[in-house]
Amino acid sequence: MFWRKPKTFQDPDLGLLTHHHKPRDYWLSQSIATSAGDVLIDLPGDSHTPSAAALAIAKQALLQPNPLVVSAISYVHASASAREFIEGHGELALDGFSFTDTPGSFSVELALSNWPDAVINVIFNGGVPCDVLLAD
Repeated sequence: MFWRKPKTFQDPDLGLLTHHHKPRDYWLSQSIATSAGDVLIDLPGDSHTPSAAALAIAKQALLQPNPLVVSAISYVHASASAREFIEGHGELALDGFSFTDTPGSFSVELALSNWPDAVINVIFNGGVPCDVLLAD
């Protein structure tokens, strides 16, 4: 058996993106330095290129990510179930962003310093947090 080399896309602002197709087509970045720290991002697209709309949304959001991160962390702390989930597991840290084709709809992905498998995704709709997904 032989392996196909994954498709890549070089963006001048976001760097090298690699295509993945399970469970859906998406493009994943390498680590990107931002004012909020190093992050990974994923974007929708097809098997040839990332979505142009999602690329534009990601570039805009990454210009000033700090307010989005602060808003996501505040949303987590305002949720009783999220507070219970994170309690005793260290500090919240920015892990990345997952973008869509729709302006204002994306998620801020957070991690916990003392729980490497924890995943906290704060869903934004219309540019404001509206839900938090918790997993380990």
